[in-house]
Amino acid sequence: MYINHEKYALVNGVMLDGTRDMTPRTGLAVCVDGDRIAAVCDAADVPEGYARVDLGGKYLLPGLINLHVHLPASGKPRKKPSDPKKLVKLITSNGLMRRIGVKMCEGQIEGGTAMGTGFVVSEKIETDPKTCAIKNPSLSKYIIGTSMDVPEVYPIVVSSEGEAGPFGAKGIGEPALIPSIPATMAAIGNALGVKFHHTPILAADIVKAWKDKQAAEAAAN
Repeated sequence: MYINHEKYALVNGVMLDGTRDMTPRTGLAVCVDGDRIAAVCDAADVPEGYARVDLGGKYLLPGLINLHVHLPASGKPRKKPSDPKKLVKLITSNGLMRRIGVKMCEGQIEGGTAMGTGFVVSEKIETDPKTCAIKNPSLSKYIIGTSMDVPEVYPIVVSSEGEAGPFGAKGIGEPALIPSIPATMAAIGNALGVKFHHTPILAADIVKAWKDKQAAEAAAN
């Protein structure tokens, strides 16, 4: 955990710059001074006074701002290709005025991320078109993710002063939830080369999109 008056450099990571055709880049350092990114430079040229933080090969998108969320990023695939729900790791950073219960803050970030990914890959409310009654009111039919289904989350809690709420209070659960939805949708879309504009994106949706893409490519040739 790092607070806003410290200077630190994130090194040994894989950086994505957020452009459409971005190429993962290594050997760089993201230098953070307080609550701002001071520089992105070669890892060998980190300015004096910055403590190095080894990311161990994790992925990051520096500078992606959404509410108090600083960055969500996808990470390394696991070695087992048969485990598709474990292919993505996330590193998220939330800005708070003052962290008190750090573990509770981290739990909120992890829970918000789990909610967002579940919203995309499994959670679907089915209703009766005539009565509007919910057809899957139990958790046996309304599928939510378990600890085995969510990605690995690496929360970073950053303290920053502010007057947005009482005593500078800021939300933490929702800011983790909100960007994880489009991030998960983008990850699926990037893997298939197909854009989705709805949730959830179920297995049947993925199969159909893949077949439609193949048919369109075959027709074009």
